[in-house]
Amino acid sequence: SSGINAEYGVCYEMPNRPAPPPPKKAVAVLKVVRAIYPYSAARSDEISFAEGDQLYILSEPEVGWYMARVGHPERGQSGLVPANYVEENTEQLENPLHEAAKRGNVEFLKDCLANKMSPNGLDHAGCTPLHW
Repeated sequence: SSGINAEYGVCYEMPNRPAPPPPKKAVAVLKVVRAIYPYSAARSDEISFAEGDQLYILSEPEVGWYMARVGHPERGQSGLVPANYVEENTEQLENPLHEAAKRGNVEFLKDCLANKMSPNGLDHAGCTPLHW
């Protein structure tokens, strides 16, 4: 198809191509566990934690171990933790920033942002956490 630029009176050809597909919605999932035993790191790639500490699971690089961050990153550290030292009933929150915002849980909201959860994630209704 062609068009006319009204400002300059120039004709040009419009490319005939399909629009790109919309981006896939990535659902943010945060796995949070609580330590049921204290642990002292035995190697430099491990981290120590106390009983009751909240840990954010970043990945599971090998069976029986999590790569985790203990608490707030500015006050905590990340490294390997033994999976059998944390509660078995781990909690996975879908869209954790949305949940924190809905409930007014500012401390958890700060922790999520500090742990690199995207503030641009959309929930099932297509809303960002700022909507709440």
